[in-house]
Amino acid sequence: MSNEDMDRIEGLERLARAKAPERDLWPGISARLKTRRRSRYGLVQFALAASLVAGLAAVFTLSLGPVGAPGLTVESAPLSHDTRAIVEANLSIVRQTERQIRQALEQDPDSDTLRSLLASTENRQRALSALL
Repeated sequence: MSNEDMDRIEGLERLARAKAPERDLWPGISARLKTRRRSRYGLVQFALAASLVAGLAAVFTLSLGPVGAPGLTVESAPLSHDTRAIVEANLSIVRQTERQIRQALEQDPDSDTLRSLLASTENRQRALSALL
């Protein structure tokens, strides 16, 4: 059996090809398309969430500390130049995220989601600042 035979829908060839629908189908299709709910959050909110995830990943990675050195934590060890640069870059992202969330809150001050994101972002900013 060839791929062409497997792709065929049984009974399809028996259907009349020139038969038009009995009624105009577009009004029903159009109405269903309009009723789809668009997300209240756009690309900006997605970017905010992504930057928070990046910040969390950096904080988590830095909080692990060096392997094989019990008792040595990031807080007790000086940061290398590269690590410090990564933390500063993440801190910059988190600060930018905080500004964007505050702007979004100006447009939607009653958003619990945005308030929660702001609180989380402020916590991340404090954690990253503490590393420096």
